[in-house]
Amino acid sequence: MRIGVNLSGAEWGEDHLPGVLGQDYVFPSERSLQYWAEQGLTRLRVPFRWERLQPTPGGPLDEPYLEQLVLAADRAAAAGLQLAFEPHNFGRYRIEGTDWIIDQSDGRGRTPVSRYDLADLWVRFAHELGGHRAVWAYDLMNEPHDMGGSDWKRISQCVVVAIRAAGDTKLILVPGDGWSGSEWWKQRNGRRAWIDDPAGNILYEAHCYFDGNRGGRYELSYDEEAAKDGDLATVGRRRVTPFLDWCRDNGVGGIVGEFGVPHADPRWLPVMDGFLDAVAEAGMDAFYWAAGEWWQDYAIGIQPSPDYAVHRPQLARLKGQMSGGLEES
Repeated sequence: MRIGVNLSGAEWGEDHLPGVLGQDYVFPSERSLQYWAEQGLTRLRVPFRWERLQPTPGGPLDEPYLEQLVLAADRAAAAGLQLAFEPHNFGRYRIEGTDWIIDQSDGRGRTPVSRYDLADLWVRFAHELGGHRAVWAYDLMNEPHDMGGSDWKRISQCVVVAIRAAGDTKLILVPGDGWSGSEWWKQRNGRRAWIDDPAGNILYEAHCYFDGNRGGRYELSYDEEAAKDGDLATVGRRRVTPFLDWCRDNGVGGIVGEFGVPHADPRWLPVMDGFLDAVAEAGMDAFYWAAGEWWQDYAIGIQPSPDYAVHRPQLARLKGQMSGGLEES
């Protein structure tokens, strides 16, 4: 299997839009990109904020922000890395402090943000970056959830059609509704795969965490989680299996876009191992959440020390999984 890393930062500062580069948000540095190339984790998922790249739905892209995305891609190409970019917006777009769900009416006969706006974003993005040798995939949207009367299936199908109509055949990652949660994938997204792709080049994307709230916060200790779940060692495999089964039953490809465990307690590492074993057995790849220049203090972060000399303990396990056998940290 191939394991990648989320390089977070460009989506930070959601309460400060558009915000100031270096103060509210940050792009992957050349050194960070080189580090992951050196570690052999050569596919990266790079979040960005939709409102920064496209300040008006359906409008032109913001040139300075776009230039930073291009610079990240250039640096990645030089390091031999491949990137999947994704708008970290949860099925929403913020306008004057209000998060509008895609295709949601404002109650006065208008739709502030529509599926066609998301399609427009991706067509413009593909025009600018689709031919870049470092861009491996388009990841349509991070974790759509609580969409109300909006239909994520129709929204995502519309975007795929628009990208293909523009002549682009690049791989598209299609997340699921319900935070893309692997454990409840079928309940939130139905029994059947829904994307009709003329290019036949998509992967469905799920996310999977192992803590009680399923969101990767790990607010309880390992002991507290174990007291609630008598078989905590297998929770990773158990939670990802519904998604793996759904993909198999539908004859479609899948990928896990986020997973992670705390670095302070080594007892979580075997939980991650079981999860990775299940994903590998299904022939899928996965992206660890998360790394990035501002993530040194993040409980499940995998960003190394500021001088890049001290690795996080999760790294050896990820590298061992890719080489076919576990490495001890």
